[in-house]
Formats: sequence, structure tokens, C-alpha cells
Amino acid sequence: MAFTCTPAEAVWAGPRNGALRICARRVGSSGAVGRPRAHRTCMWFGIFEDPPKLDMDAPAIDVASVSKTYVKFVAARPQRMVKEGGEGDTYGTDQETDEEMGKDGCTVIASPSYVQGGPVKAGGRNVPNIKKSKKQKLQVVALDRVNFAVPKGSIVALLGPNASGKTTLMRCLTGLERPDSGAVHMFGVDVRRYPRYARMLFGFVAQDAGLDKVLTGREHLDLFARLAHLDRETREQNIEEAIEILKLENFIDNLTATYSGGVKKRLDIALALLPQPPILILDEPSAALDVDSRAIVWDVLRAYRDNGGTVLISTHYLEEADLLSDRVVIMDKGMLISEGSAKELKSKIGGRRMTIRLNEFSEAVEATRVLNELQDRNLLQHGVINASLGNALELTLQEKDEKNVFSALRGAGYDSVFGYASSQPSLGDVYLAATGNTIENADLRARERRDIKQMRKESMK
Repeated sequence: MAFTCTPAEAVWAGPRNGALRICARRVGSSGAVGRPRAHRTCMWFGIFEDPPKLDMDAPAIDVASVSKTYVKFVAARPQRMVKEGGEGDTYGTDQETDEEMGKDGCTVIASPSYVQGGPVKAGGRNVPNIKKSKKQKLQVVALDRVNFAVPKGSIVALLGPNASGKTTLMRCLTGLERPDSGAVHMFGVDVRRYPRYARMLFGFVAQDAGLDKVLTGREHLDLFARLAHLDRETREQNIEEAIEILKLENFIDNLTATYSGGVKKRLDIALALLPQPPILILDEPSAALDVDSRAIVWDVLRAYRDNGGTVLISTHYLEEADLLSDRVVIMDKGMLISEGSAKELKSKIGGRRMTIRLNEFSEAVEATRVLNELQDRNLLQHGVINASLGNALELTLQEKDEKNVFSALRGAGYDSVFGYASSQPSLGDVYLAATGNTIENADLRARERRDIKQMRKESMK
């Protein structure tokens, strides 16, 4: 493949040429020449600041103790006036649910509606007005002392369910978020201190493609190539090569409003590849892609690595992390829980992996009963109920105990089951052993907790 990444040494030619030396100094109100704005990191290193030095022997990306905490304001539950113990005239406030209040022997006197202009009438008694609670400050730990390195010329996958901190970490790597503590280096360049220099070292593909619906794909490529300050010959060559390797010939001259999700993702990757950076960072590159588009993206990433590039992707697909990446970094709740090649991680688990579906759709209570019986007989290394598979049993056990599991099932009243599968351990079993939960269940629960309205607000920031 002719379309290869540029050697890291060549990227430093960018800020040195005259085309980029515009507005290097600003004129103050008195007419005197002043320094660049304090909040804007200066890219004219030859004038105001010494340029950083590349260390080509260092890891392509080095993440050291990165932590990030968000502060969110959430509306507190409205206070309810309750009559404690059901007797007497003592009234209090409570914010718990009706079920929790019932357990404590409390009776709801007034519903959480807001009354203006007078007391609430409850059982012939006057109850003070119920006031709307104020918003509460909530701290969310998105990243907790994350440490890992991405070797040069490799593909590394960040594996974890939704809300595990993958996107926040990538935003810290690319300078879109400022971590509370820790450091990120790319070939020895401190991303926090030299953000503009660091951005010349990587191309970034976010989850959502930021395309203009009124432009064609070719117009997007030309625009981004000009923003990267590529000369005319290089610009035309890179555009044609990006179109060819991502198989965009049939769509490139159409408006992007007519593109499918897979074609948009391929165009977004082409935009990141245009400057031919030594590092490529992709956030969920296979999300919502069809099989053909996924195969094209995987082939491009493998070829990019084979030509000397370094790739970091985030994913919650076990297959993608297993087949595509050279190393896997598993995350959960903002913490790194395991790291290594897929083969190394799976060899640490050992044994066999079984998935048993008692019925097509089993009751959670019944699945729990059977799982407890298997655990009581000491037949399992790990076991969990997978709600996304109709409450199937996900088991990890020694090979010698496989037959004993079926004997135990017959003792539990299951002479036959709806279906079962037995295989070698997978990355899903590595996640299960580390967290006690399947990645599918964790992903499902994270989706259920998402506030769609809040997510739309955050996407517009």
C-alpha cells in the first residue's frame, strides 16, 4: 500500500515554514508589540519557546497516572412529608422511595407535588408546605490513576463496557480534556505542555463524525488537507490514495447527507489519515458498522501498522480487541484492571468456558438457584448470570469438571437444557474474572443508566 504514515521526524517541518507564521505577535492598545495571548499555547517555538525534542526510542503513547473527576449538578429528589410510625403528630421529611419508606414503617402523608399559597391537607391535619429541593453536587470519577504504554508500530485496544472511561481517556490523550493529575507523552512530547506540537503527531477519529451535510466527501478531504497545510502535490496525492484504500470511489462526489453510517465512518478515518501522522487514535471505530465496512476499516488499520504507524482504538467488542489488536488494555469504572496481549490474558485464566441456557428465556430466580447449586459443589472457578442472553449461565471451570456440571444440572431437575457451548477462555472471561460480571451485562446496565437528555447537552459542548 502506497499510503503510509510519515516518519515522526518530518512533522516538525510544519510550524517552521512561513505559511504558518501568521499573527505571531499581537499589537497592544498602545501600539506596542506584545506577547501572544496567555491562554493560547504558542506554536512559534523558534521565536518564543524552545521546541520539544522527540524521543524515537520512547513509547508512541505513554500514559502515567492519569486521573479525571467530573462535577455534575443533579436535581435532588423532592422531600416528602411523612408521619413516622403511623401514630402521633410527629412529621418529618424523607427522600426515599415508597418501597423504602414502607420498610421503615412510615406512611406517606403528602405526595411530592409542590403546593403554593397554603399548607397541605392530609388526613384533616395541616402539613407544612413541601418545597422543591435544590440541586446537589455529584462527583464522578471518570479515570482513576490509569497507567499504560502503547509501543511504536502496534495496535492497542482499550476494551471495556460503556461508561468505563474509554472516551474520557482519549479526550485527555488528544488534549480535548485536561486531566486532574498525571501526564501523557507522545514520543517524549508532553501533550499537556505542548498541545499544538502533540496534535501534529496524531490523527483522531471521534465516535460521531463531524461532517457538513452540504459538502461532498471530496470537498471535505480538500478542506482538511488545506487545514493541514499540505502542498498542492501532496494534497492531491493523499486525497486520491485515501479514497482508494477506504473504497470511497462510488460515494466521494455525493453530499455527505446521503451517506450511510459506515461510509461516514470511512470518510472520517480518511480525514484523519490525510496528514499521514505517525499515531492514529480512534474512538469506537466499529460502532454501528456493517460487516463490509468493518472489514475495510480493519484492513486499513492493519496496513497502517505494517507501514510503521501506531494505532490506539477503544472498543467494547470482544472480537475486535481479540482479532485486531496486538495488546489489550481492559478498563472498568475508570480503572485499568488488566493489560497484555490477548493470548497472555487468556492463558492466565486457564480451564474451559461454558455458556448454558437452561431455557430459551429463563427466570432470574431460577438461574440464580442453579448457579448457587453449582457453586456449592465447588465445580466453578467463576460463574455469573448473563441477562442479555436470557439469563444464561456463563461459567469458567476446569476441563475435568465439565462432565460433573451436567450431572449437577440433572440433580437440579434439568435432564436437558435449551443449549450450551463450550470453548477456550476468551477476553470476556478475563473481564469476568477481574470484575465478577460479564462485559455484556455491564454494557447493558450502563446503557440503562444513561440520561439521553444530558448526553445531548454534553454532545453540543
